[in-house]
Amino acid sequence: MTNTATSGSDIGLNTPRNEQQVANHLYTARKAKRITQDSLYNLIELALHLQNYVQQMDIYPSLVAFVGMKEILSDFNDLLQNKRVTIKSTVDTTYKLGELFVTVFSYQNIMFESNPAIPVAFMLHEKRDAKFHERFMTILKQNIPNLGKYDHPIICDREAAIKKSIKAVFPNIQIIHCWNHILQDVTRWITGKPLSKDGHDYLSDIREILHSTSDENFQENIDNISEWWPSEFKKYFDRYLATDIKTHSMRKILDDYGIYQTGRRH
Repeated sequence: MTNTATSGSDIGLNTPRNEQQVANHLYTARKAKRITQDSLYNLIELALHLQNYVQQMDIYPSLVAFVGMKEILSDFNDLLQNKRVTIKSTVDTTYKLGELFVTVFSYQNIMFESNPAIPVAFMLHEKRDAKFHERFMTILKQNIPNLGKYDHPIICDREAAIKKSIKAVFPNIQIIHCWNHILQDVTRWITGKPLSKDGHDYLSDIREILHSTSDENFQENIDNISEWWPSEFKKYFDRYLATDIKTHSMRKILDDYGIYQTGRRH
């Protein structure tokens, strides 16, 4: 490696003083001499440079990379031993980076007053495939052994591949569905259908059912509210919403984990 100091006064600034600085200088030198801007090659080079950050990577037949800092993974693992306060973690699949999907696993850090969401790990993948999500969960389990050992829930949307992968790797973890995602699903289903113009507020009905505080209250709300629904919406609710709300979303579930907050959407 070439010493980049140009004069005696530069030696203290430009001469590497530890192993990490040597690695940084090598990376900078290689970057300057790079003959390609190929993103795949650059990703591999980044994996080699940032040791313990890229956990696994496949490039064929489909690109998938799993990344996460060991320090954050370790901190989250330690925090999960807290049995007094619920540690909420979230799987979010809504992001894209160019042509790649980005799945993010994060958690709410209760050690800070504002309870910030801290990203733990990322999966970059070309396809929405259940096998990739299951591998992601498996890698999380390998790096976060306390995940699933203690009773802390995972919040996610209603994507079948995500739910299946969580249950396959963490069979005892309670899955919670975000209320916003449920209401968005209802809005998408209603849009363009004749009942969207009948003047009835179906979203308010679903919100009331989501606020059910017990199994009995859940059934009472359905019995009282559904009598105003057309058969088409009743069939949709029974097939696509009823089980998810009762087992993954209603207020009773949130109360069990002490995470229901009055006046806030979940």
